[in-house]
Amino acid sequence: MLGAVLTGKLFSDHVAFLGGAFFTAVITLAWGLKLRRTPGRLLVDPQTGQQVELKRRDAFMFIPVLYWAPIAVVLGLVLHFSHTRP
Repeated sequence: MLGAVLTGKLFSDHVAFLGGAFFTAVITLAWGLKLRRTPGRLLVDPQTGQQVELKRRDAFMFIPVLYWAPIAVVLGLVLHFSHTRP
C-alpha cells in the first residue's frame, strides 16, 4: 500500500494537491494557535510604574501565521479543480 502511494499509482495528482493542502493547513493552524498562546513579557517603566506587554508578532508577508491555514485550503482547492482532467 505504501509503495502504491509513493509511486503515485494509488492517488492522482489532483488528490495529492488537495491532501497536501489540507495537511499543510492542519500543521499551520496548530503552529499558529501555539504561537498565539505564547505569553508576552511584561515590562514596567521604573519612573511612571506603567506596565507594557511585549508580544512577539508572528507573520509571513504581513499575514499572521494563523490565517495561512485557510489560504492553504483555498489554494489546494483551486489547484485541485483548475487542472484539466484527462
